[in-house]
Amino acid sequence: GRSQDNLDEIENDIDTVQQQLDALLDVHAAPLDGLPRGGGISDKTAVTAARYAERKQALEDRIAFLREQKAEEERIYRAIYPAVRELPPMEKRIIRLRYIEQRKMREIAQIMHYEQRTIEDAEVRALERLKPAVFSVRAKNVD
Repeated sequence: GRSQDNLDEIENDIDTVQQQLDALLDVHAAPLDGLPRGGGISDKTAVTAARYAERKQALEDRIAFLREQKAEEERIYRAIYPAVRELPPMEKRIIRLRYIEQRKMREIAQIMHYEQRTIEDAEVRALERLKPAVFSVRAKNVD
């Protein structure tokens, strides 16, 4: 579903940033044999090293952020999914179509062969049933 897609997307982002970090490290790990030896480092080398350190830190920070985001998505999914599973079939389908597949109410009514008002009323009932799970997630975010 959409939640798993979000988790997969975050994991792909982590992999991409890790590859960028690995590439950055490979560039700066090149052997220096055969290069002229000086008495110190040049301004250009110092600037390059500083930029490298900044970029490396930015990539490491991005990986940490993405891992936190993934953990939060997983926690929310684990908290709300059992409550969604307990919904009556019609309400469960409406929640899936509306919030996972991102469908409009008009589309859901057409798909399910009901009047739009019937779908809207069922969504309200479903959301009322899901409130305790949603509030438990929000309460844990405050802690």
